[in-house]
Amino acid sequence: GVLYVNYKQSRDFEVDDRRTLENLANYAALALKKARLLDQVNKAKKAAQVVAQVTALGDLEVTLSAVTQGTQDAVGCDAVVLFVYDQAAEKLAHPPTMVGVRYKDLAILSGEVLANSIVYKMLHRDEAYIVDRISEDPLFKDSRFAREEGIESCVAVPLKATGQKVGVMFVNFRSRHRFTADELTNIELFANQAVVAIRNAQLHERTKRQAETLGGLYEADKAITSTLA
Repeated sequence: GVLYVNYKQSRDFEVDDRRTLENLANYAALALKKARLLDQVNKAKKAAQVVAQVTALGDLEVTLSAVTQGTQDAVGCDAVVLFVYDQAAEKLAHPPTMVGVRYKDLAILSGEVLANSIVYKMLHRDEAYIVDRISEDPLFKDSRFAREEGIESCVAVPLKATGQKVGVMFVNFRSRHRFTADELTNIELFANQAVVAIRNAQLHERTKRQAETLGGLYEADKAITSTLA
């Protein structure tokens, strides 16, 4: 913000006057910052509670929708896109979970994602990739999604569980934005919620397939034993 101190008559400002005004301005800045942080914390807390409640239901699609919506609410971004990855099959699930996206029929969102795309490049990273200025970033400046959606700043978070790649989440702003440490912490919070939900769903599906395979083998064994008898 900015603090204006006005006088009806002209006057000279001494060193003590300047020091006093700077101190008051600093108090005002601190109060504003604390208020904003508190508001951000409250938003993140409420959104996280919703995600936690939905996660307990065990519905991956609903959970990821809550994660993307919660991220948008907590950080105040314009659009969130979350891709799920199956490392065993080495492919991304389609379509991604998204909120705030204007053109959902873009090829990167509705079709097969190419192996050399930004999505895969971000997926294989070990840490978040922060872009304050899309137009100046070597990886994102030619992104069709960023161009069509008018994205100016973004952060891409690779989603990993015990060394397994399970997805990547993009948090996008349509105006120039510098990510604060608190915002990155909140983004990581929701990203971790997504990781848990995706990994649990994948493990459940794997266990289910194994059980079906064992059941089929058991029935086949019974049939063979009966025939031999």
